[in-house]
This record gives sequence, structure tokens and C-alpha cells, in this order.
Amino acid sequence: MILTIYEARPNVTIDVASLCLKTGNAVILRGGKETKFTNAVLVDVVQDALEKAGLPKLAVQAVTDPDRALLLELLKLDRYIDMVIPRGGAGLHQFCKENSTIPVIVGGLGLSSVCGKNSGSGEISRGHR
Repeated sequence: MILTIYEARPNVTIDVASLCLKTGNAVILRGGKETKFTNAVLVDVVQDALEKAGLPKLAVQAVTDPDRALLLELLKLDRYIDMVIPRGGAGLHQFCKENSTIPVIVGGLGLSSVCGKNSGSGEISRGHR
């Protein structure tokens, strides 16, 4: 079982669910409070598809409660969860590493960039870093 904790990016819900299923892992998804309703709907869609395919629908689950105390409890469930993968900023990575009794795998902090043509006005990308 993998626990993935991420911030306000609902695409991660589908990305992580599909990667976990492809590798034979069940997953608990805990997204940010900003997208909790979207994440819940996406997980419902995945669970329906799993059920129709004859697979266990609870192989993909979501925690939609944004309470940080609940997150602390999840990070201590080493009897059930094999790995924690936080996807977000340095603060989230550090929080997970400091509070988890489960191995935590962190990757890069991410890099956002915009590519455009020389003919553009540049207004779209100004102020975004």
C-alpha cells in the first residue's frame, strides 16, 4: 500500500492511481483541501472502472478530510502502508520525513516553466515563477 500526499493538483489523483495500479500497488490518495471535491469525484470514477473490470475497487482510496491531525495518523500506519510519497514543496517533504514511521520517498521539488514563441506578447507568463 502506498500513501501519496499532494497539494492542489487534481491531475496527480489520476497519475498516481494509474501508476500504482500498473505496478500492482494499492494506494491511498490525500490531496489538498483546495481540490478535495474534484479528487473525490476522480476516485469514484476510478473505483467504478475497477469494479467494472472485476478488480477490487478499494485498491484506490482517497482521504478527503484536510485535517492535519488525520494526516499525522496516516503517517504512523506502518503496519498497513509500505511507502509514503509526498508530491509538493519542501515544507510538505520535510513534514512527512519528520513525522512518518513509514519510509518516505521524495523527488525533486519541481520546476515550472513556460515556453513560447518570440511573436507572443509575454503577458500570459509575466509574474509566474
